[in-house]
Amino acid sequence: MDNPHTNQAQRLVEQATRAMSRHAAGDLHGAEMDYREVIDQVQHIGLYAGFGALLLQTRRLDEAAGWLRRALVLAPSRDAVIENLGVLLHERGQSGTAEMWLRRRLALSSNAPDALANLGIVLTATGCSAEAIGCLRMACQQQPDNPNHRFNLAVAMDKADDRLAAIEVYRQALCLEPGHVKALENAALSATLMNRSGDALDLYRHLVDVMPQHAVARFWRGNLRLLAGDWARGWEDYEARIHVPGLAPPVKWANQVRRWDGRPMPDGVLLLTGEQGIGDVLMFCRFLPLAAARVKRVVLQVHGPLVSLLQGQFANVTVQPFGEFTHTDAALPLLSLAGVLGMTPQILPRQPYLSAPPDWVRRWRAEAPSGEDRSFGLVWAGNPDYLYDRLRSPRLEPVRRLLDTPGWRPVLLQVGEGRRDLDTVTLPPHVRDLGEQVADFADTAAIIASLDLVITSDTAVAHLAGALGKETWVIGWLQADWRWMPSLDGRLLWYPTTRLFRQSAPRQWTDVVDDIQHALMS
Repeated sequence: MDNPHTNQAQRLVEQATRAMSRHAAGDLHGAEMDYREVIDQVQHIGLYAGFGALLLQTRRLDEAAGWLRRALVLAPSRDAVIENLGVLLHERGQSGTAEMWLRRRLALSSNAPDALANLGIVLTATGCSAEAIGCLRMACQQQPDNPNHRFNLAVAMDKADDRLAAIEVYRQALCLEPGHVKALENAALSATLMNRSGDALDLYRHLVDVMPQHAVARFWRGNLRLLAGDWARGWEDYEARIHVPGLAPPVKWANQVRRWDGRPMPDGVLLLTGEQGIGDVLMFCRFLPLAAARVKRVVLQVHGPLVSLLQGQFANVTVQPFGEFTHTDAALPLLSLAGVLGMTPQILPRQPYLSAPPDWVRRWRAEAPSGEDRSFGLVWAGNPDYLYDRLRSPRLEPVRRLLDTPGWRPVLLQVGEGRRDLDTVTLPPHVRDLGEQVADFADTAAIIASLDLVITSDTAVAHLAGALGKETWVIGWLQADWRWMPSLDGRLLWYPTTRLFRQSAPRQWTDVVDDIQHALMS
């Protein structure tokens, strides 16, 4: 006669074995069902560890932590459990504690590529780039055919601003796994930031081939096509920004009115919505007369600090701050105008298209620099919320020596967070600081009207000065951008009165400032 207790035990063993086999085969749903049926009936380190690992894989972190800790009670030195606890704690944002557990795991054995890689990931997140790179190099040595170890090594190099080395390691990961989407994304972005536009374009093309609906890849491919002069396909790709979080235009009309396709509407009202940065809005205002010529009236909604400047600048254009939906017959995000109008480098409007409002010019006339010396306005920082602001904004210290250039009277135009750089600086008496008095871009435009030159980082003031037709020198970061692309006449295509002084290496401003100071003294 069969012993029911023996049969029950055998069934539990079979079910536990099946759970672990399914888990190993990647059948997470089936494995979870088996785990849950057996796990409360059998006290077994393998079951607890396996179920905890499955829950970690499926990001149910609280439940995973409970089962992993039960496993640790049964086997305090079980390396896989210790490692998974470290990974889990990092996922929870407890990187310091995660690092402790992963170091404990490696103390059991340093021949553990996954543990080395996980420690490298944690150290990358906490800013310990040098040690992270060391850990990840060891993981790659121990497991040379693992593309993820090489990918994470490249991420650590990126974090340490060693992007050229990172690009090479991303490529190694792609040799091992050609469809590694994150490696393609990061390699393409790093190549873009390092001004390797041709390489970046090839990588984004590959990424779009792998994932045709990848909006970020299509957006960046569009930027690079614009830079290369391929504007027809560039503007088409640039529309992908509408599907990119953080770039999507702030439209409230998408499902209420039709999108304007550029066709004339003699009796219609067109709503244009400003988007992205203030500089982008200023740049694309050049197209307003072309749009206004095709409709009865344009309503332009923009950031509040632009309203006073733009109101009254263009015939048949009403300017409003962002707000409630307004009656319109068709609408369009402002930065889509170029594509809708079929814009090419050959027909791009290049003449100055803004002027400082006369009332503001009169108001600021008393503040205008006087004497025989020429004057320049200076801006050294943009919006700190921009993802790559630390790369594009030199801050005050690297450009400070420009304030002492003989024959020039500097006027500080810096507003916002960048003014913190002045907290520990005593300005020379010949320097005028007007930034604190600036309320909006009408004020800035009026001050610029009285200057001989504007020197500015890549921020909204650069676009404003260029749109006003003022001689402007942009302190440019390494990444090439179609907004500052050259024309065949040797000047910048979009702003003929603007000159670009570009970095030769990321976050290195000495050569750029040397060139600017030499130009000021020549």
